[in-house]
Amino acid sequence: MELKERIDLLRDAGVLSQKNYESVEKVIAYFKEQHDIELTEANAASFITHLCMALERKDQNQKIAPMDESLLTDIKQEDCFPQAYGYCKEVCSLLPQIDEEESNYLCLHIASFLL
Repeated sequence: MELKERIDLLRDAGVLSQKNYESVEKVIAYFKEQHDIELTEANAASFITHLCMALERKDQNQKIAPMDESLLTDIKQEDCFPQAYGYCKEVCSLLPQIDEEESNYLCLHIASFLL
């Protein structure tokens, strides 16, 4: 399955709204255009799936549990963390509805595809 197929499937199944589908496409384009990073099923499936669900949770006023502090500490020790954090801040500026808890998880996923 290609990444585009993943988000199409989520939209077509009614899991992802059209508005959030367009937001996810904007994030995929941002990585390609601003950082020459091609998000694929292999490197970013978990990031994109989490982003889709985060946007839907925000629309439904649902909260995600805060990330475990030890996991957050581990992420911050990775060499790629400063870059992942910067990318995450930029994604959150594109999608201001993303809160701190969701942002921490997105940063984790971004770090994983930068490793």
